[in-house]
Amino acid sequence: AAAGSSLFRPSALPPCLSPPGMATELQGICAELHSDRDNLSAIAEWCAAAYREPGRPRAETVEQTQAYLVDALSTVGQHVGAAGASPLA
Repeated sequence: AAAGSSLFRPSALPPCLSPPGMATELQGICAELHSDRDNLSAIAEWCAAAYREPGRPRAETVEQTQAYLVDALSTVGQHVGAAGASPLA
């Protein structure tokens, strides 16, 4: 569902998922995941531009891209884990 949909509004959550602060916490996690998506897009754009840059060592570009992706995907995993754990807290 889109970030602006009723799914992310506290009033749309079922009673079992609406302890104080939970909706706000989930909204925060969703915002972080949206930011993660933007970061992954920026990494892909950087990689494409760096790979086409004349004289830039390909191995260096691949290594840097891998490092960026490992960090970014680790962050995504942490945010997904936090979202999954939130209803259990």
